[in-house]
Amino acid sequence: MDITDWITDSPRRIKHALLSVVTVFLPLSAMAQSLPPGPPAGPPPNPAAATETYSGTVSQYLLNPRGEVDGLLLSDGTQVHFPPHLNAQLTQTVKPNDRIVAEGVRESGMNFRAVQITTATTGHSVVDTPPTEAERRLPPGLGQDDLKPLQTQGKVKVALTNTHGDVDGVVLENGAIVHFPPDIGIRMSALLQPGSAISAKGYGTANQYGLAMDAMEIGAPGGPMTQIYASDTARTLQRVAGPLGH
Repeated sequence: MDITDWITDSPRRIKHALLSVVTVFLPLSAMAQSLPPGPPAGPPPNPAAATETYSGTVSQYLLNPRGEVDGLLLSDGTQVHFPPHLNAQLTQTVKPNDRIVAEGVRESGMNFRAVQITTATTGHSVVDTPPTEAERRLPPGLGQDDLKPLQTQGKVKVALTNTHGDVDGVVLENGAIVHFPPDIGIRMSALLQPGSAISAKGYGTANQYGLAMDAMEIGAPGGPMTQIYASDTARTLQRVAGPLGH
């Protein structure tokens, strides 16, 4: 067949090819439509689902500088963290010296993130739930915090750590909680060991649950104090919340 005959015969050839494709795919389409539907997709996994439990005796409440209870310090040094917007429910349910069972996940070393805490004494529980509009707090630094100048002195009872295991605070034997940036925990690690005496000045809250501050200065009692923040930051806080004691 020469090229002229092939071109002349092309419409018939194309029609034949299309009919072949339709003949093959129509049965496949009918078969797919006749198959029963698969099982419905299950719910997505809950990332906050509890994966383990941990029990212990409550030594004291853990507070943030706003004075909100955001966890529990157990007698073995474990820090059980809980959302601060639930501090009222937590303090109503759990008291110091209570034996508790926490459900949640271990974030690092001595840090345990709880989604439910139950007291062995009463059997009552507090469960992590999202904050309501009334419970939701603005981020720190937007002028809603009523922080006061505070100072404390005492021996380190236990070091507090963040989720990466970095030391970012201490609990003193007098119950005071001193927060500071993780780089301070590295620079001053020798001073922050359990049993070491420290002195701290900063801004925070003292209430019926304890004392907690963000330290501005820290050092050994009677010795020179290390300034944690820049001078302009310190001056701004002093204008807002008042000067630190001497």
